[in-house]
Amino acid sequence: MSETQTGPVKEPFAPKQMMAKTAALYKELAGDSSIDAAKHTIAHLLPPFTADAIIHDNGCGTDEVTRAIMESNPPEGITIKPTDRNQYMIDGCHKFATAGNWPVEATVIACPISHLPG
Repeated sequence: MSETQTGPVKEPFAPKQMMAKTAALYKELAGDSSIDAAKHTIAHLLPPFTADAIIHDNGCGTDEVTRAIMESNPPEGITIKPTDRNQYMIDGCHKFATAGNWPVEATVIACPISHLPG
C-alpha cells in the first residue's frame, strides 16, 4: 500500500558515489548503437534529404542522429532541430553544432512533443 505525498516534491535520491549525469557518461554507456542505427536508416531506409528539409531529432541525447545526418553530406539549406529534456544533452549538441558549423537549432523540451518549437 502506498501513501500519498502532500508536501513539496523532493529531488530524487542519488547516492553520493553516483556518477553525475552527463552526455559523456551516456555516450560511454550507449557506445555506437545509436549512430550505427542512424547511419543505416539514412543510407538504406529514408529518401534523400531535400534542401528545404526541417529534421526533428527528438530525444537527441548525445547528438548521434544529427551527426549521422551531417556525415551523410546532406544538401545545403537543411535545418536540424534536436530536442531533449536534459540541458546537459543540449549543451553537448551545441558544442558539436558549433564545432562543425552545422545548421542546428537545439532546444530543451520535454519529449514526446506533438509540434516543433518556432
